[in-house]
Amino acid sequence: MKVEFEDALFGRHLEKALNDEPIAHFSLKAFDELVGGVRPRMTIIVGEPGTGKTSLLLQLADDIARQGMPALFVSLEIAPPQLIAKSLARMSGGELSVADISRATQQAGEADARRESLSRAIRHYQQLIAPHIAFATATDAVEIGAMVAECERVREAKPVVFLDYVQALTSDAADADERLAIKGIVGSLRHAANSHEVPLFAISSVNRTSYDKPATGLSCLGGSSAVEYCSDSVAFLGIDGKGVERRTNMSRPIRPLKLTMLKNRYEDASENVDDIVKALTSHKIQLLNDIILLDELYAENLVYFKTLSVYIEMGKKKLEAFRANDMEAARQLAERTGLPEDAQAAKDLADKAERFEKKIYDLELTRNISI
Repeated sequence: MKVEFEDALFGRHLEKALNDEPIAHFSLKAFDELVGGVRPRMTIIVGEPGTGKTSLLLQLADDIARQGMPALFVSLEIAPPQLIAKSLARMSGGELSVADISRATQQAGEADARRESLSRAIRHYQQLIAPHIAFATATDAVEIGAMVAECERVREAKPVVFLDYVQALTSDAADADERLAIKGIVGSLRHAANSHEVPLFAISSVNRTSYDKPATGLSCLGGSSAVEYCSDSVAFLGIDGKGVERRTNMSRPIRPLKLTMLKNRYEDASENVDDIVKALTSHKIQLLNDIILLDELYAENLVYFKTLSVYIEMGKKKLEAFRANDMEAARQLAERTGLPEDAQAAKDLADKAERFEKKIYDLELTRNISI
């Protein structure tokens, strides 16, 4: 393997770093904003079964072809005729389903409008999309790399690659377990995208434990953590809603979907800064509210502290007067008469003074805590 140092490559690498702009944009604005446009990077689309991952990928490929850029759609499950039928149904604006495509030319009467819709979709596809899209099948990432090179040779332009789907490719490690095999496949795809400098959008399955769950984390990726590590962006396509709403949406013929970015390695720094500013502003407002609350608590506590101090001081003075007057008089009376009842009365007053003194001590402890 040849190794080249940056003294020979720095100029080319620097130019690409300084001009790192999207080579195209998707018409599907929400998706385009999430991934940052079409760039020579590797984007993985994951989702539970039945969420329309292939339909989304095909819509993106048709969009690129419509813009006059070569689109290479590698499908390992669905043949080109069925993929084209999906595109035609979408281009009919909802007037035709995939099943209607074959029936529209066979039925008469009420099917006239459907035939007209189909004819318009066919003309649109044939004129704008067909010249710029190529359907292919491959067994491994090496074949995909060879197709990219051939496409670039024929069209003199780098294609945008769409793969359906990662887990269907084979690995050189025939005897390896599934995780090691997928690790090798994803690594090879990453190498192909980097070496040919092409955008690669690929579908990946989720693990079975993530089936029938709402938008989840990167742990949902099926097969190997290499799917996460080797990709630049990971988008999760799931059925929208939670709880009862989600279960209701799953039963609908047309399901509302939600696309969530689980990873975006090159996310716009300004967006990150904006998010941080919003979070800090929220914390600032919360802190200001806490300060106001603490000031109010301090004011109330100060009143409580002063009130306790007054009670304590009044209690001490009252206790001092009680001992000097009432207790002293009872003690002298008991000494003078020698009667048991007078002695008991003097003792009761002393006990009463002691209990009162303990109450004052408790108030002093409370005051110290309130400081």
